[in-house]
Amino acid sequence: MTQLTWSDVLKREDLVGGSVELSDDDVVYRAPLSKVKEVGDQIIFESPWCARMNPDTDDWEKWHITSWSVNKSFSRPRDDGLGQIKFVSFGVIYTIIPKGRRSKLDPGVVKGLETRFVAA
Repeated sequence: MTQLTWSDVLKREDLVGGSVELSDDDVVYRAPLSKVKEVGDQIIFESPWCARMNPDTDDWEKWHITSWSVNKSFSRPRDDGLGQIKFVSFGVIYTIIPKGRRSKLDPGVVKGLETRFVAA
């Protein structure tokens, strides 16, 4: 893995249109990335929708959180050698998957996701 700066991450034009995957204990969340921005000491990731893998059924379900922020001082981004960006913030493992690197989560398999979110 190669250490990156947050400036390196913000310069990456291939992140918007890609996906973010969060792993918190045994629960996985996945969302398309629509915006990555810096506000003060925070890096903010935004999405039109998010899905959570139900650990009991292995089904993707719509989740209510569509924005995440990390403090630049408490997390260090790294390139995993495959062009993906990984970092940990307060025990949550983030993987930023650039567009075209790995298949996106099909919104059609997300239970409870309204079709108005799919085009965004």
